[in-house]
Amino acid sequence: MRRKKIQRQIIKIFYRLGIYIDIEFFPSVEKVYHRISHKPAQKQIAELEKICTAVSAAKDHKYYNQLLKKFIPAWDLKIENAKFLSQGLWSGFNSYRKVEFQENQVFEKLFDSNSEVLDKLLWLEKQIFPLIKDKIKTPKITKFYRAEVLSLAYFEFINAAAFPEKKGEKQAVEVSKYLYEFSLKTDFSTLNPPSHLSDFKNYSRYKMWQEKAKKDLKNQHISANLIENKIAENRKILTHGDLKDLNLFKDGNTIDWDESGFFPAGLEQAFIYSRNILFYDLVKNSPFEWLSKNFKSVIPPKEWKSFRLSFAYFLFIFSYEKLNEEKYQTIKKEILTDLKIR
Repeated sequence: MRRKKIQRQIIKIFYRLGIYIDIEFFPSVEKVYHRISHKPAQKQIAELEKICTAVSAAKDHKYYNQLLKKFIPAWDLKIENAKFLSQGLWSGFNSYRKVEFQENQVFEKLFDSNSEVLDKLLWLEKQIFPLIKDKIKTPKITKFYRAEVLSLAYFEFINAAAFPEKKGEKQAVEVSKYLYEFSLKTDFSTLNPPSHLSDFKNYSRYKMWQEKAKKDLKNQHISANLIENKIAENRKILTHGDLKDLNLFKDGNTIDWDESGFFPAGLEQAFIYSRNILFYDLVKNSPFEWLSKNFKSVIPPKEWKSFRLSFAYFLFIFSYEKLNEEKYQTIKKEILTDLKIR
């Protein structure tokens, strides 16, 4: 008896840390629901994120289906086959699935019902994707279930191959060029976009590094606030925000618009260089040479200076950790010099 009591205590401690020792020790869905359903929504989400991550790792579809049904009562999909696709991916719930029902294959993704990301994706699905479908294909939402805390979306499943690792740069550049040109001729205000889409400070990569990067800039006698005030006057561009090999497919599909928004021109390009070149240590020349080579012909001449400033500033923030490596000190100095003369 004492041994079982100690065992339960150990399991409980690990459970609170979001670690599950073995699938047989998972608390039942009823117990989970009873324990957290009375808590505020965000505390429920935090707990469910840990549970879903663990269940996905254990590949326990039966438990996961029970969890979905409990928290999304209207969910009525008769799944014939399912496969977790979490390896190498990440989201709050880390429990993506490829699902088969009625001979259809779909991509299943779980959302926080109160998240701005969900509202953004539903707006993009209705207002933007139909306008860009001739140039940029995006998987349609085929089914959607919304409940108080959790929502579930099913997207068309893409059978085409994603670009191989380290091979997404060229396609990322082409997509970003199209989105820039599309933005030049589109009056987005008539489409009633959610207000939070226009605040680059909501962008995750900015939030991740901005505090350390701004402190470094201050030590270099560069005012981040002054630069941001200038950037705020830039043209706002429909920005995907996560153009990398994992999200780009050879059939032209571009997925995962969670990071998208109407951000200052230059932010998208800073991400592309940071994630597709610096991240993989594929640097061949100056980031400004890369920028001119790929975008000088697209950006109106009178906007090039502000575009370059935005690129330099966001590149410094997004690549802050990488730029502190010894081999990238020359590039870091070049970016800082560019920011100082503004």
